[in-house]
Formats: sequence, structure tokens, C-alpha cells
Amino acid sequence: KKTKKSKSFLVASKMRIHKCYFCSSPMYPGHGITFVRNDCKVFRFCKSKCHNNFKLRRNPRRTRWTKAFRWSRKKELTNDNVLHFEKKRNIPIKYDREQMAKTIKAINRINQIKIARNNRYYDQRMKNNDRIKKVQALRLIRKNLHLVVAPVAVPGKGPKSFKRWRRAAIKHLHRRQKQGKLCLD
Repeated sequence: KKTKKSKSFLVASKMRIHKCYFCSSPMYPGHGITFVRNDCKVFRFCKSKCHNNFKLRRNPRRTRWTKAFRWSRKKELTNDNVLHFEKKRNIPIKYDREQMAKTIKAINRINQIKIARNNRYYDQRMKNNDRIKKVQALRLIRKNLHLVVAPVAVPGKGPKSFKRWRRAAIKHLHRRQKQGKLCLD
């Protein structure tokens, strides 16, 4: 008896990673929700949160947790040339081992460049953050300065009401500032 052996061919298929229509996060095969409109436009959503926001007709540029919001408010790089490498291309190419090796090396280098540029962009955005926080803290201290002084420290008879005590405490602090014993700037 002759047995027929079936030859199995391993076909290398490329895994396509789609972007969520609403939040622009990557979607792997078998994940998410696909919605096809009557005009055959395909919308892919990574989770039900994105799908429900789409059904509620919310604009991704006004929804704070989406990539579109971050791009529109200049929180992330938008016009970087490295981002153009991620564009989808439907051009079939013949397999070449050397070219694939060069491509993989290029992908690693592009990722390094991308990380460095994002870090530089973040540092530039946060450059004045310490100064702004200091100004806000000083403003808060000036506004609530009366809380720093104990009622016992205010000279004279103890004020009866809170408003009088606050006024007396602020006068006391201004006197101390004029004497040079207190610095508020």
C-alpha cells in the first residue's frame, strides 16, 4: 500500500497592525471591534470605550486621552520625519535577505532617533515648569499667609473674629518683612 504524504508549505504571512480610529493606539489581529458604514468605510476600534465615544459622535481632538488631542495641543511631535516611516504601504516587494537585514537595522536606529527626539521635545516643553510651580506655590503662600502665623504670635489683645485675626496676622507678617526677617519673593 502506498500512503500519500501531504506536503505542508509554510507561508510567511505578515501580521498587519491596524490603528484605532478614535485613539490611534495599535490593534493586533483578533482584537477590537470593526464597524463598516453603509458607504463601505471601515472603522476599527481597540476597545468598547473608543467605539462608544465614536457612537456618541465625540471628536477625538477634544477627548483628552486620545493621540489626536495630544497632537492638536502640541503635547507630542506631529511633524517629525520619523513618523512618515509608519505609513501603510501596499506595494509588494520581492524578498531579499540583505535588504531585510538592513531594514531591521534601520528600524532599530529609527526607534532610537524617535526616542531621543521625543525626550528632547518633552524636556523643551517642561523647561519652565519648575519656575511656574514656584510662582504658583508663592501665590498660594501669599494668599493663605495668615494660616502660617499662630494667633498667639500676633501682638496686642487677641482678635475676637476670624477676619480681625487674619488682618492682624497679615499686618504682623508685613511688619516682619519690612524688618528683613521674612522673605516672600
